Amino acid sequence: MQELTDIYHNGALHHAYLIVDDRDRSKDVAKFVEENLGIPARGNPDVHIREYNVFGIDNAREIQSLESKRSASPGARPTEAGKKIFILSTHSITREAQNAFLKTLEEPTAGTHFFILMRSPDILLPTLLSRMHVVKLKKSGASTTFARQFLSSPAPERLALIKDIIESKNKPDALLLIDRLEQELHDRTDFRESEHVPEAFEALQSVRSYLTDRSSSVKILLEYLSVTLPRIS
Repeated sequence: MQELTDIYHNGALHHAYLIVDDRDRSKDVAKFVEENLGIPARGNPDVHIREYNVFGIDNAREIQSLESKRSASPGARPTEAGKKIFILSTHSITREAQNAFLKTLEEPTAGTHFFILMRSPDILLPTLLSRMHVVKLKKSGASTTFARQFLSSPAPERLALIKDIIESKNKPDALLLIDRLEQELHDRTDFRESEHVPEAFEALQSVRSYLTDRSSSVKILLEYLSVTLPRIS
């Protein structure tokens, strides 16, 4: 996780990081904590590693409770407590949990540092996002290839490509798909000169907005995107 290491060595440790990647990087963050902060990550009561499918209000309250407790380790000075580390990986997070978690990030306990791992930041409230240092890891070649394949295919083939996302109703993966498609369109100079630019980016932004609504249908939104985006060979 060179990106996080570089950020850390170029300045003080921020109290909260949002790490965006399409893979779970919890082990990499734990390794960063051990190698750069000198804090054992495993079997340490001050290092909390959690994985969630959906981070809800009860999870937020649990983290708030743990965050409010004093560190079990001594700090640099006799009167100080040591650091507490939270490595939280989640596919999604409810609005209620975000509002509750926002209070924790607004007034963090001294020595507490959060590492939030998600596939896309688009589901987060702007107020919560503004409290974190965003680290976007380099995209894999496989993700770029998938976006390119999607855009070059007719609608039926597009639906076949994203069948797993639709059937699992996986909103984080749907949001990640939109990010990849948007980036691919940005990178295509031939497309940026076409007449389809406004409608394509408007469709992506519209679907992204609707996906953050709890009651929205992944199937309907991705089907709409499949027939709306222009085909680019």
